[in-house]
Amino acid sequence: MAENFRRNTELPEVVSQFEQMLKENSVVFFEINTYEQLVEHYLEDGDTSKALQVCEIAEGQYPFSTEILLYKARIYSFDNQFEEAFEAINKAISLQPTDSELLHFQGNLYSMVSDYDNAIDSYERALPFSEEPAEVLYSIGYIYQSQMRYSKAIGYYKKALKQDLEHDDALFELSFCLDALGNLDECLDFFNELIEEDPYNSLAWNNLGITYGKLNRFKDAEKAFEYAVLINDDFANGHFNLGNTYMNLKQFGKAYEQFKRVLEVEGASAEIYCYLGASLEGQENLTSALRYFKLSMEEDKEYEDAWYGMGMCLSKQGKWFESIHFLKKASDLNPHQMKYFLALAEVEYNVGNTISSLEYYERAAVLDPSEPNIWLNWSFIYYEEGNTLEAVDVLLRGLDEIADNADLLYRACAYLIVEGKYVEAADYLETALLLDYDKHTQLFEFFPESQTQKAILKIIQQYKS
Repeated sequence: MAENFRRNTELPEVVSQFEQMLKENSVVFFEINTYEQLVEHYLEDGDTSKALQVCEIAEGQYPFSTEILLYKARIYSFDNQFEEAFEAINKAISLQPTDSELLHFQGNLYSMVSDYDNAIDSYERALPFSEEPAEVLYSIGYIYQSQMRYSKAIGYYKKALKQDLEHDDALFELSFCLDALGNLDECLDFFNELIEEDPYNSLAWNNLGITYGKLNRFKDAEKAFEYAVLINDDFANGHFNLGNTYMNLKQFGKAYEQFKRVLEVEGASAEIYCYLGASLEGQENLTSALRYFKLSMEEDKEYEDAWYGMGMCLSKQGKWFESIHFLKKASDLNPHQMKYFLALAEVEYNVGNTISSLEYYERAAVLDPSEPNIWLNWSFIYYEEGNTLEAVDVLLRGLDEIADNADLLYRACAYLIVEGKYVEAADYLETALLLDYDKHTQLFEFFPESQTQKAILKIIQQYKS
């Protein structure tokens, strides 16, 4: 038996009414936007089956609602029921053939089933009617990128950014494609062209700075970001990027001022408090840094960088046991971050937990074997315990991963000299000198005795040319 038309009230009440309707196998008429709220509610709960039930009932009452048909298509796609998804979206498009949202989603469906030609066709049909052309252009670019047709993808990403310079995904993928072609400098040309057309475009200056940052040209990035915030002092993202650039340049006081400006413009967040803490840590103002890291954790108890920052500050203060607590929490929140385990390894060694330290070095090496400090510090534990050959073995493992690292080669040379294996030491020394001659001075730091230094210097001079 059908009940009267129900207008939207509070969502919990509507959900209760809908659940009761299903239980009693009765019919209640809701407004269309109420059905949409119900679908969203069940999708948030991960209950696609119930969300689909809502769609079926709503479609029976509103057979020409393209919104409900779009929901149906999305739900079917979540469950990889693509035939049903296409049936729903095609029906919706037959009702509204110029609806860009419907056409865009049809393109997404074709992309999901790797039918790229039809996907591009759907996107192209959506483009003239779209209120967000940058998103459509980005989607076309991504199709070409997935086919490794980078030049075509680059063209569409540029078009997307001309429509919306704040489209971060288009910027990221543009950089990726240009980098894949070994031509990231083209990105610089693109943003410089936009700046020539509009010198007061703060977004173009900001994106130019981001590109310089990707190329590790931090002084150039600094200038670009400075222009961005000079044009618009309330441009929080520009201030943030300038602050990050100052961090890379080790200008921590300037970084702090930029992050403070972000705080003034955008208000408090776990992220900005954490960056303020990091900039103060860089200035060795550990007490104030700890205060900001604490504020970051109060904003978001699971913000891992704040726990890590807290642990590192306490470590620098020699508060090893307190430091371990915070570093462990960071590693629990993200067990895939190498630097957390590297820090734990160092702190555990400082409190005398050698076995735990070695275990953490092992975990760090698995996560990022290209980090030389893991192998250097790990090997040094064995060296200090008098197990020099084990120390060499650790370095050899490291050299298997990063064979061209001069620091590892010089350290292996040092250990072998201590062990009296002078011929092997000379082999490593020769390779290290060829890779980076200037770093040979670290051997003198390792052997302060003048006689040993003279012997090493004599060997080095043979390779100086």
